[in-house]
Amino acid sequence: MSHSSVLNKPSQMSLVLGLGLSLSLILSGCESLKPDTHSVVRPVPVPSKPVEPVALSHPVAKPQTPPFVISAGRRAQLAQGGIKPLGLDQLDNYVAREESDLKQKLEPLQVQIVRRGYDLIITIPGDQMFVPGSVTINASTYGTLNQIAASMGGFSSTYADILGHADGSGSETENHNLSEKRAQATASYLVSHNIAFQRLFIAGAGSKHPIASNDTPEGRAKNRRIEIILRPFI
Repeated sequence: MSHSSVLNKPSQMSLVLGLGLSLSLILSGCESLKPDTHSVVRPVPVPSKPVEPVALSHPVAKPQTPPFVISAGRRAQLAQGGIKPLGLDQLDNYVAREESDLKQKLEPLQVQIVRRGYDLIITIPGDQMFVPGSVTINASTYGTLNQIAASMGGFSSTYADILGHADGSGSETENHNLSEKRAQATASYLVSHNIAFQRLFIAGAGSKHPIASNDTPEGRAKNRRIEIILRPFI
């Protein structure tokens, strides 16, 4: 992997892109993952002080419908990055064009895209995306991430929740740490391809939200995944 990010404590938070990946995701005062309810979606590094974390529903983020409740902390970070909100009269056309653009870019790569409400959910299998048991992104996935970055570059009022998921192997702590670091690695790659970090939020769900049985190798492979949820800023 040629791109990486380092997160230190809030007073030392910075972004480093280079060879290797060293991560510390300790955000003082942040809410911990709540079992079977929701995960905290943390901001990708901010240059000065951390922004309040945002709770995200699981197993998949709740579809957004007006009035689009966005926390003050998240709204402040998006504004800090110069992300301009859409008017409600622009919303339907904006998301329809974005969905069409993503499908044109990603369907040839056999990447799943699902629209739920105004959210566009991209699911990438973990075994396809990462070296097994690691946070190193496979070079074969660069094309997929490049196309996602290109689409986000063309739709500048979109932000992303990046969620890492693990299978049921290993301890809960190990699964959470791995899934969160994989979400961070994904965000770091997008940042290295000109996506402002203020547009990206990450969370590790561990093995709490499987989409298949963990009793078979095939099911466990489905559960190891990255979800990138693209959402319009209203």
